[in-house]
Amino acid sequence: MYIKKLLIQNYKRFKLIEIDMNPGTNIFVGENDSGKTTILEALIMVLSGKINGAPILSRLNADWFNNEVRSQYISGLESGQHVEPPCIMIEAFIDGLTDADLKIKNYRGANNYYREDAIGVRIVIALNE
Repeated sequence: MYIKKLLIQNYKRFKLIEIDMNPGTNIFVGENDSGKTTILEALIMVLSGKINGAPILSRLNADWFNNEVRSQYISGLESGQHVEPPCIMIEAFIDGLTDADLKIKNYRGANNYYREDAIGVRIVIALNE
């Protein structure tokens, strides 16, 4: 079993990014502040519900939300518009299952960004109006 694809929306520097993963080893290379650590954080969050070893809710802060999306939300509020609060969505699509992976097969469905029948996990961090 392996993570086939990682989708990150509105988390830190990523407004929307889809990362196709290899079944074997994946190496992220880039300049400082290009998002390598953000990708790893997102992957850990969606798989464990934790960040830096603590539950997500105990560490949640406004800086997690993509700056552009956050600015648009604040501008909309300041101009008196009714705008939906931003949300962060992270999905990990899983593939390469064997007969030993029976439990994970229960995570099949179309409740994902693409509305396609797939196996995976999703986490959504949404603000309450």
